[in-house]
Parts: sequence; structure tokens; C-alpha cells
Amino acid sequence: MSLRVRNTVIPNVVVAGVLALAGALMPTDTPRQGQWVVVLDPGHGGDETGAVSGPLIERDSNLDMARRVEAILAGRGVKVVLTRTGEDRPLPAALTLAPETATFLDLQTRIAIANSARADLFVSIHSNYWVDAQPRGLEVYYNPQRGFAEQSRELAGDLIEGVADSLRKIGR
Repeated sequence: MSLRVRNTVIPNVVVAGVLALAGALMPTDTPRQGQWVVVLDPGHGGDETGAVSGPLIERDSNLDMARRVEAILAGRGVKVVLTRTGEDRPLPAALTLAPETATFLDLQTRIAIANSARADLFVSIHSNYWVDAQPRGLEVYYNPQRGFAEQSRELAGDLIEGVADSLRKIGR
């Protein structure tokens, strides 16, 4: 993945960043089957906690954010699929794997969920943490080598602007 869109001018944002991987975006303004299908991927899970700062655990905050976005999108008639709905990774709990194998299978499972849902859009939600309090803003990554890279770049910009506008409205 390549960093192609980044906004760092939002003042007073406590969480240093939000990462969203945009993929599988169809090159049309209308969904294939009459209803948009969006897969939200709350990053991390299980033993992979992600960033931790005091009581804030990325694994949990990513899931909370995905559920909030799910409610908004569902209210607008969008079919939403979450890659995980609880604390665990989206893998069978009985598996005992080496960390690198677990991560590989975890990522493959998330992709399989999106493909199975025939997603029009896949967004992976992450939060960053730095000891340095200076970094602020949002990050959106997308793959510039995919056939729909231009649409993904446009979506990345729209995601950042939408979140930035919402934060400005609530005075953050």
C-alpha cells in the first residue's frame, strides 16, 4: 500500500490517525445489485491489540468505530458486513498458530469475507499512536496498483474530508 492522501491540519484531534484501506470499489456510481455492500474491517483482534495508550486499546476502539459507522450506513440503506463483531480475530477460536501464521490467515479471512459478501467497498479501520503529541490528523491508504486506483484515491479524499468536516462541526 502507498500513502496517497493525508490530512494533518485538523486541530485538537486526540487520536493521532485513522487508517482506512479502500479497495474493491466499483467504477460506477451505482451498486451492482441495487444496494451498496460495504465491508468494514475493525483492525486487529484477539491477541493482536494494536496500539495501546492507557485504557484505550486500538482493537476495541476500532470495533467501536466500525459499529458506529455501520449504524450510520445501515440507516442510509447500505448493507454492511463487519469482518469481526467481537474482540477476537475473525478466525476459528480453536486454532493455535504462530503469530506470523495467525496474522497471514487473519488477513486472508478478512479478504474472504469481503469477497464472499461481493463488497462494493472494503474499509479497514485502524488508529495510530505516537509518544510525540505533535502528529495529528487522518490517514487514508489505498493501493495505487489496482484497476480502480483512481476511484479509490477519490474515495480516500472523500473519507478524509467527510471526517474532517464532521470533526469541525462538533468543534474538535
